Amino acid sequence: MGTHLPAERTHLASLEAPPKFRPGSVTALERHYCVAEIAKLWGLSESTIRRLFIDEPGVLKIAHEETRFKRRYISLRIPERIALQVHRRLQGVA
Repeated sequence: MGTHLPAERTHLASLEAPPKFRPGSVTALERHYCVAEIAKLWGLSESTIRRLFIDEPGVLKIAHEETRFKRRYISLRIPERIALQVHRRLQGVA
């Protein structure tokens, strides 16, 4: 006889919460914000947020190359730890 888990147990195992993340750990599963989300949270314009984060290390930049008819565009995805870091720096705490 095999050591198979019942179907219920297998299904429940797949629903377990993701592992806890240590502060400062680099992970692809960390919450990432778009420019509009941070602009709304901080009460700033999207262009201001874009200027604050465009050259920040650790921010994901997804580029759409320029074509003959469309301009180049860069989408930003800002990890939560980077947003907190910039916020502390703007407060003069960092």
